[in-house]
Amino acid sequence: MNSAAARRLAILFALALAPLALYLATLWRLQVIEVEQNRRAAESSAVREWVIPAPRGAVYDREGRPLSQNAPRVIVALDRDLWLRKTGNPERAAALAGAVSLGYPEELVKRQAAAIPTGPIILDRDAPHALTAYLLAHQGELPGLALSYDSRRIYPYGPLAAHAIGYLGAVTPQELDEDDRLRPGDQVGRGGIERAFESQLRGRYGVRQLWVDSRGREVKLAGFGTRTLRQPVPGKSLRLALDLRFQEAIERAFAGRFGAAVFLDPKSGEVYALLSQPAYDLNQLTGRIRPEVWQQLQAADGAPFVNRAVEAAYAPGSVWKTVMTLAALTHHAITPETTFFCPGKIKLYDRDWACTGHHGYVDLRRAVAQSCNVYFYNVSLKLGIERLEPYGRMLGIGQLTGISLPGENPGIMPGPQWKAAQYERLVARDPKFAQSRYRWLKEWFAGETLSVAIGQGQLQMTPVQVARLMALIASDGNLVVPQLATRIGDTVIPPSVSRLELDRDALKVLKEGLCRVTEPGGTAAAAAARAPGIKLCGKTGTAQLVSNETVMARGGRSGGTISGFRNNSWFAGYAPAEDPQVAFAVIVEQGGHGSEAAAPIAADAVKWWLTQRRRATPAELQPALQLAGDYAGGDLSVAPALAFSPDAPRPGFALRGGEADAAARPAGGAGREGAP
Repeated sequence: MNSAAARRLAILFALALAPLALYLATLWRLQVIEVEQNRRAAESSAVREWVIPAPRGAVYDREGRPLSQNAPRVIVALDRDLWLRKTGNPERAAALAGAVSLGYPEELVKRQAAAIPTGPIILDRDAPHALTAYLLAHQGELPGLALSYDSRRIYPYGPLAAHAIGYLGAVTPQELDEDDRLRPGDQVGRGGIERAFESQLRGRYGVRQLWVDSRGREVKLAGFGTRTLRQPVPGKSLRLALDLRFQEAIERAFAGRFGAAVFLDPKSGEVYALLSQPAYDLNQLTGRIRPEVWQQLQAADGAPFVNRAVEAAYAPGSVWKTVMTLAALTHHAITPETTFFCPGKIKLYDRDWACTGHHGYVDLRRAVAQSCNVYFYNVSLKLGIERLEPYGRMLGIGQLTGISLPGENPGIMPGPQWKAAQYERLVARDPKFAQSRYRWLKEWFAGETLSVAIGQGQLQMTPVQVARLMALIASDGNLVVPQLATRIGDTVIPPSVSRLELDRDALKVLKEGLCRVTEPGGTAAAAAARAPGIKLCGKTGTAQLVSNETVMARGGRSGGTISGFRNNSWFAGYAPAEDPQVAFAVIVEQGGHGSEAAAPIAADAVKWWLTQRRRATPAELQPALQLAGDYAGGDLSVAPALAFSPDAPRPGFALRGGEADAAARPAGGAGREGAP
């Protein structure tokens, strides 16, 4: 073979061996040099991490009746890796076609993918039973679609104690930024105990690692099994002081009327019942909220989302005369035997100030029992607002009670100091506007003291504040923090009580007057007869929604009302007199006189608590779980908590929207209507 042929042959051998050499070199690099790197890349494309939801802690009443529980639900998700592949990719198209065939349109997939940028794309958080069964049977035909299991919150008693319990809602972006334990799509507390104890109830999710094939299906290979990276930590259960059956009895007594009620232990502050009407069915707001349900609740009369017991501030009316009595006796402005003459009205500062009747000569005890305005007008002149304002603050008026519910309103304890602070705050915000519109805040007027003396004017208290005031009187000085939760998991929450050294003689005289309220001749004698054998002590209150001048300007009589603005009805007190077991405050919006609406409700409730209370039955401790209607194969159709009437009266309370808003209302004026 000549040299030319040999060279050509060598070139041919080189060309033939070059691909093999390149192949072997690449194989060496992949299998030896870059083996770990490639292994990690392969695992990352084949391994999926799934969150293991943590069961949320249940909530129970004081007897162990479940108020909120967890029921199973099925979540349908689409593999995000398949979705992110190029349009037209066969596997992406197959995954999308499968989702569409199940009733999840492409627009929904896009929206859900954008809403939560990482992890599986959640298509349904509460899949119907029929759909779940179909997915399980045809999983091999639906690439990229997977099922996981979670729980949804249910409330066995619907609207009962709705404002105290609260409900769950989707987590917001701001909450995700503030708490790294939250994940997109989580449900968090949106009111009541569910919100106040969110961190304890929620628990911590776990993480599970599994292998999947190219179609997103879980596979089991030798040496590559599913493993749990972190076990979920269940949320802690919560035991409340509420008695479910007591709450039910009070709500039944309200009979659809708007208002609030708080009943608590005067010694410890444990809240036996906390009611706000109108309410709403908590199950309507859990999981998928139907648009028509949300619109109905938003448009409902009476602002049902407002927790009137803690968020709504009202003029306390004659219930305030309890504070007037204590302050006047403590500061020796009067004695129990001090007498004033009541002709039915009194003329002061060039106007007539009306009374509730013609009482003649009255002393302090009778003035409390018969709620004589003229008597307390005279008391205010002797006491003075300069001594009343700090005394009210000492009793906790105008301050938060500390109850573990969101949105508590501190109310207002008006006086010269309060007005000066309001004016300074407004001037700092906008000097020109404040000086032109709020000049009346620069000084305290004598007529304002008379309004405050009978629980009107700028004075505002929430029902929970009034109940705490009654507990203070009943216990001779225990200023309690109203306590809803008594146990978190295995940890007992101790009561929080501070002791005020009140004048013993003043308390004794006041209690005598409050007990006369329910005796013949007192303003609540008829209501007290509904609870025979129980010595009920308390104070009625009739609080105006509009000023007397407005009533007369619209053709009404002095001290009367006008259409659409009946007085708020109050009754607050404690029982039994000899050893108080319960203190309470009840308000019925536009219920008229305190003896008409609030007092009968309170008397019936006290009778139930002291004579009809019983332990929970085994059936109550383990009620049958009401699963989601869709999951059970039916439609979850929950009736509204109230049949809201379009002719229902507007709420007569003030929401916390800045004290300047409350201050800007005229004396005796109506509270502004709040929106949920």
